[in-house]
Amino acid sequence: VYNNDATTKKDGTETEVCSHCGATGNTRTAAGTKLESEYKLPSNFKEQSAAYKTYVTINVTLKDVPSGAKVYIDGKEATVSGNKYSADIGQVKETRNVKIEVKQGSRVLDSSSLTVNVNSNFFAKLVSFFVNFLFNLFKWKKVTLTF
Repeated sequence: VYNNDATTKKDGTETEVCSHCGATGNTRTAAGTKLESEYKLPSNFKEQSAAYKTYVTINVTLKDVPSGAKVYIDGKEATVSGNKYSADIGQVKETRNVKIEVKQGSRVLDSSSLTVNVNSNFFAKLVSFFVNFLFNLFKWKKVTLTF
C-alpha cells in the first residue's frame, strides 16, 4: 500500500499489508513518486452567505499553482482564467463546507475548505419561492461567491 509520503526531495514509500489480517510488513521506496513541487493553499478563505436554493459558483484566487497541477472545488475540476479558479456547486439548501484541493496527478498537494452559510428558516424558504419564480420568469443569472 502506498503511504502517500513523497516530497519534492524524495520518493514516497509503500508498505506490505496482509489482505487477510491487515498486518504490515516491509516498507520500501516507491520509485517515481517524488513530487515535482509542493503547494500550500492560502488559509484566508472566509465564510460566505447565500440565500436558500440559490445556485452558487465558487471563485477562488490562487497564486503560484504548480505547473501541471489542477484545482478541484467540491470535487469538480475548476475552470481556470489566469490565477482565478471557479466551479459551480449547484443549488444550496443548507449550510455546507466546500472542499478545495490542488492535485498533481492523483496526489493531493494541499486541501482546505470554506463554508457557505445558508439561511433555511421558514421566511427564507418563502422568499426563495418568490425569488426563484422571478428568476425563472425573467431568466436571471446565478449568484457567484468569490473567496
